[in-house]
Amino acid sequence: MVLRGEMQKKIETAYLHIGLSKTGTTSLQRALAHSRGKLRENGILYPGRNSRNHNFLAYELTNLPNFQPKETDGSVGKKPIIGKAPELRREMERDIEAFSGDVMIVSAELFDRLDRENCRKVVEYFSQYCNKMTVCAYVRDPFDFTVSLRIQLSVNTSFRALERLERPERIDKWLLNKERLSVWIGEAGLENMLPVPYDRQRLIGGSTVTDFLARTGIDGALVEIPPEESNPSPTMTGVFVKSEMNKRAGSKGLRLGRADYLLSLPGPRFLPSKRFAEAMQKRCREDLAWLSATFAIDLAPIGLANGSGGHRGPWQDYFTDEVKTVLKDMLDRGRSFGSAIEEQAFREVAEGILSGRIFAS
Repeated sequence: MVLRGEMQKKIETAYLHIGLSKTGTTSLQRALAHSRGKLRENGILYPGRNSRNHNFLAYELTNLPNFQPKETDGSVGKKPIIGKAPELRREMERDIEAFSGDVMIVSAELFDRLDRENCRKVVEYFSQYCNKMTVCAYVRDPFDFTVSLRIQLSVNTSFRALERLERPERIDKWLLNKERLSVWIGEAGLENMLPVPYDRQRLIGGSTVTDFLARTGIDGALVEIPPEESNPSPTMTGVFVKSEMNKRAGSKGLRLGRADYLLSLPGPRFLPSKRFAEAMQKRCREDLAWLSATFAIDLAPIGLANGSGGHRGPWQDYFTDEVKTVLKDMLDRGRSFGSAIEEQAFREVAEGILSGRIFAS
């Protein structure tokens, strides 16, 4: 590990963005990584050169069991992260050692999962490089967060995987801010926390990128914001068809990837049920009160406040004549499928719905 000499100037301020899930973290990291050169020329360091984020430090600095990834990071075609962690850390430290400016930014979504002991390791690590560290975290309304997470999962995995989100232990792990932020308060100090409610109507400039730059006093002209990544929102029918396709592909030992063509299926937006939304808000009420008391952050229950109750009734009720017309058109015209297995699975499901074999009355 590279250590700064006693006579070498420390960086004045380090912003540690701990990247809570589904709060624009990837967009911020992409923008900062894309603008590394211009930022550095103006006295702002986003260290490292071959990594968009600093998750590798989680592997290097902590010993939590859930930071021991499998041989790959779960994405097809990507190399293992764990094997590169030492090299990426050395590269980052060389960048820090050669830097003479006043501001450093570090962003790692894995840092929101630390226990007290490992949080202390991270604070001590950055203390050798900077005089002051500010911990930045964007927090999100639990119902709104769950809707966003369900959309992501429903595009990339099966419907059954979504059901696990309704278990209390999953709510506790993904949604409770007190558990994730209190360890940082204990180690970094409440005065060094910068929590921000993730709500596009309240974010400065309407995005995490513009908001973060404004709150940290960084000139927005130094950061080139890449085009916003699409966040497709499948309908309930699209989610169900994808799930049924995965069942058929799964019998052949396969799991289908993202099926973009299903986004064209009409129907209501996929949401948690009203029963689940109300139960989740009840479970998270104490956590929301803690946020309000600790940081004066009021996360209104967006989903319930605007009447988004979620889906009701049996699934077959959502396969309207409009949906069946689109399914038939997709079959007749043919679509661009990722594989023969994917095309076969889609045909089996679509023909089953149209013929009545699936959800026959």
